[in-house]
Amino acid sequence: MRRTAWLATGVALGATGTLWAEQRLRRGVRRAAARLAPDSMVHETIEGARRFGDRLSEAMAAGRRARAEREGELWEELARPGPAPSGGPRTAVAGSRGGVDPPVGSPGWTPTR
Repeated sequence: MRRTAWLATGVALGATGTLWAEQRLRRGVRRAAARLAPDSMVHETIEGARRFGDRLSEAMAAGRRARAEREGELWEELARPGPAPSGGPRTAVAGSRGGVDPPVGSPGWTPTR
């Protein structure tokens, strides 16, 4: 009687496990097939390109901010009277940017004609 009960329990657990594994496998195959469908691949490609564009825009904005900050530091350094940071000569006129004109088109730029 005990052997029969254990046999029945084993058969039931084996059948249940087999059915569960089969469902799981079929679900995985369906998901993979849906992911590999042409429409889905196009959507994923577009979304990936959009995310890449967003990250690129953020990186460019961070680079511009860093560049503007560094440029401001350099202009402040040039405006200070005294020897140049490299130890070379520097002539500074009060109120100027160390005798150096700002780049064309920048906020402090004025044509000299």
